[in-house]
Amino acid sequence: MYHTSNIDTPSTDLHNLIFTRNRRTDVVFSNIFTIARDPPPIDQELMEIADATAEASSGATPIVATVKTPLEKLTEAVDKNPLDFNSWVSLLALVQSETSRETVEATYDRFLTEFPLCFGYWNKYAQYEYGLRNKTTEDGVGTVATLDEAKRKAREVYERGVVAVRHSVDMWMKYCEFLIHTLHTPVEETRPLLERAMDACGADPLAGPLWELYIQLETVNNDMPRLNQVFKRIMYQPLRNLEEFWEKYNQFVLAQQLSALATTEEQKALVDSGEELMDEGLLRVKIVNAVEAVKNKTMEDIYRRQAFEAGIDRSYFHVTPVAEAAMKNWHSYLDFEEAAGNYERCQTLYERCLISCANYEEIWLRYVEWIDTVHGFEAADAVFQRAVTIFLKYRASIYLEYAAFLEAHNKLQKAQDTYMKVLSDVAPKLAEAFLHYCNFERRRGDVETAKTWYERGMEAVEHDAGVYAYVATSYAMFLDKTIGDAALARAVFERAVLKH
Repeated sequence: MYHTSNIDTPSTDLHNLIFTRNRRTDVVFSNIFTIARDPPPIDQELMEIADATAEASSGATPIVATVKTPLEKLTEAVDKNPLDFNSWVSLLALVQSETSRETVEATYDRFLTEFPLCFGYWNKYAQYEYGLRNKTTEDGVGTVATLDEAKRKAREVYERGVVAVRHSVDMWMKYCEFLIHTLHTPVEETRPLLERAMDACGADPLAGPLWELYIQLETVNNDMPRLNQVFKRIMYQPLRNLEEFWEKYNQFVLAQQLSALATTEEQKALVDSGEELMDEGLLRVKIVNAVEAVKNKTMEDIYRRQAFEAGIDRSYFHVTPVAEAAMKNWHSYLDFEEAAGNYERCQTLYERCLISCANYEEIWLRYVEWIDTVHGFEAADAVFQRAVTIFLKYRASIYLEYAAFLEAHNKLQKAQDTYMKVLSDVAPKLAEAFLHYCNFERRRGDVETAKTWYERGMEAVEHDAGVYAYVATSYAMFLDKTIGDAALARAVFERAVLKH
């Protein structure tokens, strides 16, 4: 990715042992590091009960063991490890049935901050809010929420959901169905929402249900010219069930007046040059043929991508790893679209890919590299920001890549801030982070700051002999090669030997 040169890093087997990074197995390593960082706690209940039993048997005053409730246990679990998905799911089920509205909302908010792509839980959250219109208060007087408040709160949650998972057909379907089928929202309000949905993911091969919802809306509204335009737009979309829509369009055409199928201007455009009038039947044929030509071209695009689409094993987010074959398919599909040169289609595919592969650093870095080339720094920076603030915010390696990217674009202050974020919060004892930052300062010409942070790095890892030796070796090389102080470099080596 955005690698930097002339880094004073010792080329040793120890480096390979500690810092080998295989992006294809980021998730596996992430789980290992999580376990290493937060080992399973000793069951405090059993320990306390055992202590109480021992006290009682010795004749001392018995101690009553404190037994944690399931709610306390689950809350403690997610506090210790915010990425413990199973504990979150159990906690959400528990709080929704037992506790106050404020607790439920706070729990959903925390969970969806960690897992914003879980469209099903955005839907559950919204449905919970809407359901409060029927839930009585503790004193039995009235309901927790009025109907208007329940509607408003549910819509607010859905709005947050479509911002968080903008390219998810499922998320938009839940929101649109809620407005249309549950709230029976007027068409003037629903149509703009459907347009937003189409703008976000109308070209997704799985967007057929969304377009079907649009057809139903205009059919019920009895606006045939609008419905005709919807059908025409559908023929440009690479939908898996495009042929089904084509059949529906043909049935629609047979039942409509010519004025619903084409405006006067469109009809004139279809009339051959020199003709003033054309038989209505022939004009209908020309209208249908023009739409069919669009459909046929779209089907060619679908056939070219059919094998790639078949290789996508899931179009939604889940914490379980993506299959190796599916990851290979995503990369091949992205290669194909990049080579094809249709930037809009390529960006759409990247966003689709990130729904299921949001935990994979390799996809984020590939997306950044492509979008940086096509759209420049601002667009690439926005993608990196999403990675480091939302999806990979606990992973130090993505911050180091981001810092290198910022430095490559001469955003030095922002790069420094990113390094400080890692060293103060994300991974304050990660040797690789110290070395990257020290070399960043060396490249900027601030050798004194580099020396200071080398010293801090040695102090941070002093209890790990192997890593301490690794940092000390890098520091000594820096002192010898960059500063030219062989005596000071020798002193660092001697200190490392004496330390361990």
